[in-house]
Amino acid sequence: IGNILLLSPIPILYSLLRKKMPSIKILILMGASISLIIELTQLVINIATDYPSHVVDIDDFILNTIGVTISSVILYLVHKNDYFIKVKQIFRKE
Repeated sequence: IGNILLLSPIPILYSLLRKKMPSIKILILMGASISLIIELTQLVINIATDYPSHVVDIDDFILNTIGVTISSVILYLVHKNDYFIKVKQIFRKE
């Protein structure tokens, strides 16, 4: 459950910084890219130090991407509500 929750705030935070709501594909691709970078960094550290301190696992990548996908879908459902627009205006101080 930790890997699902790890990257789930990213679509929400990213959409708060943007003027226009990004597409679900962009949000999922961004989350998957960040997860891939994390896993590749762990792999490079393992190879460079010759000490397996971090386990590189495809399950982590998949669960992180699932978390981003769930968060993106929830974001789109909330975005249809006027409440999200009010919260976004507070954060952006328009």
